[in-house]
Amino acid sequence: MPGLENVHSKRTSADYTDYRDFLLDFWERRQKNSRLSFESAARRLKTSKSYLKMVLSKKRHIGPDKVIPLAKLFKMEAVEREYFYFLFLFTTTKEKELKGYL
Repeated sequence: MPGLENVHSKRTSADYTDYRDFLLDFWERRQKNSRLSFESAARRLKTSKSYLKMVLSKKRHIGPDKVIPLAKLFKMEAVEREYFYFLFLFTTTKEKELKGYL
């Protein structure tokens, strides 16, 4: 997807099959610039820091109600948000037919 080349220097957009990998790369990049803590991020997302850590370590999924707030928290650009939403649907859907279209 054009415009996603800078998300992580070691990955291209085609390397992502899970929104949590995409988020983790965003988190690491964001940490270099702002030092946003898990506690602060969790408070802004109205969740616990342990839950946020579980999401980023791929032990849990975020709820659909957290997708847009996460994109805003990480200050994703339009193309990055769109790709993040797509990856969320791709990762969390259990419908094989829908997954085939994604």
